Amino acid sequence: MAYDGFVLKYAIKGLAPLLQNRVDKIDQPEKDQILISFRNKKRLKISINPSMPYMTLTDTKKPNSPTPSLFLIMLRKHLRGALLQEVVQLGDDRQVHFEFLSRNELGDESKVVLVLELMGKHSNLIFMDETHHIIDALKRVPPYMSPSRPILPTLKYQPMTSDQQAILGTSEAEFTALLKDLQDPKSLAKALFKRFQGISPALAGFMVQKHHLDSEDLPASARDTALRALYRDLRDFEPEGFYIFTDDHHHFKDFHMVPLKEYPLRREYGDIFEMIETFYTTKDQQVHILQRSKSMRRTLEGRLKRTQSKIQHLREELRNAEGAEAFKIKAELLLANIYQLEKGLESVKVTNYYTGEPLVIDLDPRLGPKENISAYYKKYHKLKDSKSHLLHQLNQAEAEIEYLETTLVSIETAGGEEDLTAIAEELSLEGYLKKRGYAKARKKPPGFHRFVSPAGFEILVGKNNRANDELTFKVASKQDLWFHTRNIPGSHVVLRLKGRLPDEQSLLLAASVAAFYSKANLSSNVPVDYTEVRQVKKPSGSKPGFVNYFEQKTLYVTPREELLMPYKG
Repeated sequence: MAYDGFVLKYAIKGLAPLLQNRVDKIDQPEKDQILISFRNKKRLKISINPSMPYMTLTDTKKPNSPTPSLFLIMLRKHLRGALLQEVVQLGDDRQVHFEFLSRNELGDESKVVLVLELMGKHSNLIFMDETHHIIDALKRVPPYMSPSRPILPTLKYQPMTSDQQAILGTSEAEFTALLKDLQDPKSLAKALFKRFQGISPALAGFMVQKHHLDSEDLPASARDTALRALYRDLRDFEPEGFYIFTDDHHHFKDFHMVPLKEYPLRREYGDIFEMIETFYTTKDQQVHILQRSKSMRRTLEGRLKRTQSKIQHLREELRNAEGAEAFKIKAELLLANIYQLEKGLESVKVTNYYTGEPLVIDLDPRLGPKENISAYYKKYHKLKDSKSHLLHQLNQAEAEIEYLETTLVSIETAGGEEDLTAIAEELSLEGYLKKRGYAKARKKPPGFHRFVSPAGFEILVGKNNRANDELTFKVASKQDLWFHTRNIPGSHVVLRLKGRLPDEQSLLLAASVAAFYSKANLSSNVPVDYTEVRQVKKPSGSKPGFVNYFEQKTLYVTPREELLMPYKG
């Protein structure tokens, strides 16, 4: 993650409203997270989660842990009512000192410092007094874990040391001298984040590209000029924007204040704290959903693979059963030429009156004429019945493929724990998961994604197959418009009209929403059918979410999440 020293430096500037304000309350929503609320209604959130350490201002309220930790008790004792005097970053590094003016047990003023170290798996939040002796730490580190730098109450705090230099403590001449001999772009970028504080690999790579230092044709004189420009750019760094970068599946990958080149898909935000808070809360949710849904996805993907193999086998058997009509024709021709037949014949040559061509029909010499004719009729009826049975099985298997793929789309677009629980309940009812707590379906309605078009039309999206049925057959009125990707698994989408005629923009938005909540959400020019809800029918005994529809029209749209999200309610 690119929460580097430059992001931290700009975030600290944004903490100016907290200065000279007193602490109102302190909470610990999670074991590695502290939330400090100030009397001016601002909240500082600090997380030292090893995989996602960060600091931000937040508007989010989270319930406190029912059992306060010793660290939280200590913070409340010393910091409640304390005045935040200064926030200091150590060089360009990811270390911050929050300096508070507090009162000790005797009522005398004293300075205490909260030290934040955003160092990946070594991240920590350390509380110390004005003599730099540790009062406590969110993550205690005994000597056997770190002989050179233990972190325990009463010990003297030792700052993290590094061989890296701060850009502000380095002259332009020294900077260019350190880097001028590095011709390979990768070596240059690596040297930037290895030798200088606060520069992440992502930012280093961006800066090398921005100043064209990755060009093989750059002459030596121009290279020196580019290195000096790079130095000034880092020394006087200013954000170009606040970006979150995603992959093709809309999963958050990284963020920064420059448009990182390796991520072509990005979203822009209004300020640094909106970017940081959105990234980490959404990323945490995405990771949680991925872990929580792993078992479900594995089960569904295994079933999908088996069903696809079954369909191939059924189609092969169906091709063999297509010969039923040939046996019927032979039986009819034998009956028409029964006078030529007698027991002991191995074949007979007749004229096929359907084609006018001669046809040789094999006979069983052990059977008489009627028995041979009967044998051909039996083969015909057997294959005909087999064909009917195979077609029924094939239809069931294809319906199951659609159900499984639609459910996988629902998992992919799940918004949280509640959505996944609803999907798990449905899968247990359908026999795909064991009924570990999902034996009874929830009586609570499954809920829908909701969008509102610029013209004020409400657009609802089913979150799973049960929700699709609920939306289409219980919530929507017969006059509403129903949308679904044509021949592509996806959610049911309803544009609620309430007696009004829809405008073109609302129709296109509803179609784009349907394409986004489908298997084709990464495609362009996606066909989306729409019709009145009255034209949507559910076959008896069909799986949740399966419908037939009639009298549809088609729109072609390209779903883009960044264009849809402003309309999500």
